[in-house]
Amino acid sequence: MSPLPKMKQFVVCLCALSFCLSFTASVQGQARGVGTKITFPVSDAVVKSIANGVILVAAQRLSLNPTDTVAVKLLQVGELLSPGNEKTLYLKGLIDAKQPIRAGVLGGRVDEAALGKYLLDLAGPQKPSFFRLLSYNLAGLLQPGNRTVMIELYKARQIGISSDLDSVLKQLHLPYPTHLVKAPLPPALPVTSAKRLAEGAVKLAEREFNVNRQSPKGLQMLQFAKAIHPSNENALMLEALLTSGQQISGIFTEVTEQAFFGYLNQAIETAGKDENLSLLLHSVILLYQPTAFKSVVAMQNAKKKNLSIEFRGILGRFNAARTFAATKKQKNQQPNAVSPKPPSLNDRFKASQLTRTLIDRKWTLIDRTADEQWFFEFRIVGTVSQAKGRCTGKRGTRTHSWRQWAIRDGFLIIDNYAKYVYEESSRQWKQADGKDNSLIR
Repeated sequence: MSPLPKMKQFVVCLCALSFCLSFTASVQGQARGVGTKITFPVSDAVVKSIANGVILVAAQRLSLNPTDTVAVKLLQVGELLSPGNEKTLYLKGLIDAKQPIRAGVLGGRVDEAALGKYLLDLAGPQKPSFFRLLSYNLAGLLQPGNRTVMIELYKARQIGISSDLDSVLKQLHLPYPTHLVKAPLPPALPVTSAKRLAEGAVKLAEREFNVNRQSPKGLQMLQFAKAIHPSNENALMLEALLTSGQQISGIFTEVTEQAFFGYLNQAIETAGKDENLSLLLHSVILLYQPTAFKSVVAMQNAKKKNLSIEFRGILGRFNAARTFAATKKQKNQQPNAVSPKPPSLNDRFKASQLTRTLIDRKWTLIDRTADEQWFFEFRIVGTVSQAKGRCTGKRGTRTHSWRQWAIRDGFLIIDNYAKYVYEESSRQWKQADGKDNSLIR
């Protein structure tokens, strides 16, 4: 009689272990975004066409080389963009069975260069997003070494975003941290002059780095190029190659060394009272012409004023002054020409009414685009008359990206972009722009 209880105990333990493993896998899957419906910034038709394109290219490559690593990545992307795609399943089945993949097995043919160009054209005008980074990564697989791809992925890395393909795929379901994206400073000189100086500096930096990858002078010239013309593509390209450890190539500039120093002297003449700019230009001249009369004199005059005359100190002062001026200008450009009309007593009363309507109950966000429902709670911060607060949306273990709300001019505005208007008859918040992609009820 004793073996039977032991067998039952074993079965119970086995079932419990299976449940724990399945639960753990489910939680890990949710953490990676697996099973989460992704909302893309383009139409479903565009996403589907990209998926079909990369799957066909994968098939073409695998027919030539069964171990093609690019094909494997393209197949992975195709499966994510179009879950359950029969073409993907067929290719994976052939791979698992170790069967050869014949040319044209899926019918049709995709030109890799054309698909790469399409992805670049698609990504270019888009707002920053993980889908945009995915498009650039795919274009990079199809066109290795593409300048635009390398520059855009490097820009993302500069602000702390992992922009390689694997990382982008893991983050594709997440909202993009747009608060990290900052517009570059404008050129320090008229665009043509700034570009000429930056291009010449990059050319000299490239020469230095080809001799010594750790060249201090090369780094100084690259820093100068970025300070004078922050958005210069050759400077960004060179920096991207250096930081990724790749061979330096793809730097295109026609500014000769002689012309560069001519442009430097012209810039000094027009620098006027901008002492930081003038000293920076002189310091660059002294890197290559240490006995240049005007530049040596300029440094001695700066020394009398107890200013650092080392390149690093001069560059630091120049960049700090530029950043301060840009911040000040941005503040001055904020709406202040006409003081906003204070809300009337009636407007404040309506805002208070809408606020009470919002915070007195829980709401459900119906997202028709993603086919999801989120359960929201809106909380007041401050007084009711201020008509603003914080919000939390839940869907299972997931939390919605919306964080704050405010009632302004009769509209509910969430996170400064989602705008809704309250409809008394249905007791629902509908999109202010008249669209029907979502509602709050």
